[in-house]
Amino acid sequence: MINKTTTSIMVLLLGLFLFSCSTEEKKITTTFSYDPASPQSGEEVTIFFLPDSSQLSGLNKVDAVIYEYDVVAEKVTEVPMTKTNNYFKATFKPSQVTKGLIVKFKADKKEDFNKKRGYIIFMTDGKGNSVPGAKAGLAAAYVGWGRNIGLENLIDEGLVLFNEEFSKNPDVKEKYLDNYFYTLWRNDRKTGAELISKELESLETKENKTENDYKVLKKWYGTLGLSDKVNKYTQEGLKKYPKSDFAKSVQFDNFRQAQTSEEKDKLLAKFKKDFPNDDLLNGFYEDYAYYYIQQGDFDKTYNFFAKNRELIHPFYFDYAAQKMMKGNYNSSKIEDLYKWGIERGRKLLDNPSKDEAKFLTKEEIQTQDGYYLALNLLGYGKILYDKGEKEKALPFLEEGVNKSKDYNSNSEMNLLYAKALLETGNNDKALKVTEEFVKAGNGSEEMITLMKQAYIGKNGSDEGFKEYVSKYEDAAKAEIIKTLKDEIINEPAPAFELKDLDGKTVTLADMKGKTFVLDFWATWCGPCKKSFPGMQKAVNYYKNDNGVQFLFVNTWERVDNKIKNARDFIKKNKYSVRVLMDTENKTVTDYKVSGIPTKFIIDKNGNIRFKSIGFSGDTHKLVEEIKVMIDMIK
Repeated sequence: MINKTTTSIMVLLLGLFLFSCSTEEKKITTTFSYDPASPQSGEEVTIFFLPDSSQLSGLNKVDAVIYEYDVVAEKVTEVPMTKTNNYFKATFKPSQVTKGLIVKFKADKKEDFNKKRGYIIFMTDGKGNSVPGAKAGLAAAYVGWGRNIGLENLIDEGLVLFNEEFSKNPDVKEKYLDNYFYTLWRNDRKTGAELISKELESLETKENKTENDYKVLKKWYGTLGLSDKVNKYTQEGLKKYPKSDFAKSVQFDNFRQAQTSEEKDKLLAKFKKDFPNDDLLNGFYEDYAYYYIQQGDFDKTYNFFAKNRELIHPFYFDYAAQKMMKGNYNSSKIEDLYKWGIERGRKLLDNPSKDEAKFLTKEEIQTQDGYYLALNLLGYGKILYDKGEKEKALPFLEEGVNKSKDYNSNSEMNLLYAKALLETGNNDKALKVTEEFVKAGNGSEEMITLMKQAYIGKNGSDEGFKEYVSKYEDAAKAEIIKTLKDEIINEPAPAFELKDLDGKTVTLADMKGKTFVLDFWATWCGPCKKSFPGMQKAVNYYKNDNGVQFLFVNTWERVDNKIKNARDFIKKNKYSVRVLMDTENKTVTDYKVSGIPTKFIIDKNGNIRFKSIGFSGDTHKLVEEIKVMIDMIK
């Protein structure tokens, strides 16, 4: 028999069940949304993510990485999301001073960052109006610090946001002047210089100048080449703010510009006296180390590292060692550098930089710092291998490969590690390792050869190897396609008219009906030069396909005779590529290139479908990615 109490409980449970069902059945139809629609600083925000069209689709665990910003990034927080039906959600409470949030989603070393534009939430007044600084802060991210978190440099969008912000909230303009000036300068240098000059003249009339005002006046009058103005506001700023960050930056600039070690010693002593134990001190020692390396005085370099190795970043140990090896310096001292670099790298892993915590999660900091340790582990492992101490080299190579693979995998060192495993009788492990490399997209001809050797060692012959390796190659290609689906765009390519090295004019219209790659590069650019062998392989692959063209745009050169400079480089390296000369840097500006090398893959209708910045160092992966991109848009 059911009594009244039991009935009441059942009604209550039924109500809770229905309430639960109603909340679980929330309809989410867009990739990104949030609630409330007009969040205020300090108010909880629930973020929803529907990954159906993302490379994160099909996963059960996704985290939201949330960057709180003002003028720069203030804090980054990684929040686990819960899966409800076909979407994920997470609740986050921003600080009271946050102007806006930039969100990305990540899982299994993959991420969705809205095509490198971020998912954006502006803080509001609760009535739908963004708070002062919300749009300017996002603009600052798009044109500057956002590169630290993986945002694309978006000059056009940044300029629009700044103009919208300043028209509505003119009082916040001074706070963002540095980023605003950079945007004007990058958008159109001639017009930008005129606008910057007017703003600086206005800033000069301000009675009570802030420390930031002096930073802006010094920096941008320097950019405009007005040294008298630079000196004037440097001295005024130092007098008014003698113990400030401005004063520190002035001393550091003077130190970097010093031409002799005697000058540097004096300036370093002054900084240590004025700002003892300051965090910037490491920058002084690292710049000093770089100075000695560039001077080619390796004895002084070695002694400087020996004396100050606790103050120098692990990157510089590997950099110095690489230079010393090219200069045939004392091998035992180079080994010392790598040992010190390994020691310093391990300490950095245990005590990461606090500044990085504004841009990187704890996991990302570990990955990044692990990479710098890996540079030294791999360098030392290679030295041991070259000396014939292959067994001793293995643990250093293994740890180095594992610590670098998720940040910037080194294809040369991957090969060396696999080779060392085979040569020391670790056949089964060599097979497993090469499988992982090929599956990750590092299946170069050399790697496949090593994989085949390991396969034969295990099976006694190469029977079935072709089918065996194809499943790993297919998996690598599928992963590339899945990633590129998130990166594909469809934007009209800016028109261009450039001459090649033979004086023949080439225009965007000439390329109509063809799929083509526009590769911006310069002879002084290390990554550009390292990418050329891979690009030559891509050119060779399509040499009989008239529907695919490659155009290499030489730009941003720093020499007088730019045509001769480019021709000499191509001839010396025996490249068979078509070079276009952007001698006035107009085309690189029209394409809003933020760094080189940058490649645009453009379809037969003249639309940009992919944009690729930089070079990872893996020639094989570069070629495979270009082939997949072209196949996707032909």
